[in-house]
Amino acid sequence: MSESADGTARRGTMVVQMTVDPSRGDEVDRHFRDDVRPWAQGQPGFMSAQWIRLADGDRGMGLVTFETEDQAHGAARGPRMAPHVDGRAWNTDSVEVYAVVTQA
Repeated sequence: MSESADGTARRGTMVVQMTVDPSRGDEVDRHFRDDVRPWAQGQPGFMSAQWIRLADGDRGMGLVTFETEDQAHGAARGPRMAPHVDGRAWNTDSVEVYAVVTQA
């Protein structure tokens, strides 16, 4: 775990990159809103999140910030375990945790 300049635990942001089916955008949006958002909000240390996707493209992303990097790493286990399912409107490609250096 890294520390901020004042010695406190640094916040962590989990970045989930996904491939999405652009012809099924409504289904992807519903998944983000109805499945992923409540799951993330229930994770220890949850602070804020955004789920975004290219309007007419095949990429989506979740940016979920936690009080500490350790909490972000703990939450990352969930999407890392998600299986790839052919034919589904979304699939997780990568899950990484970044230290929050600064924010506005």
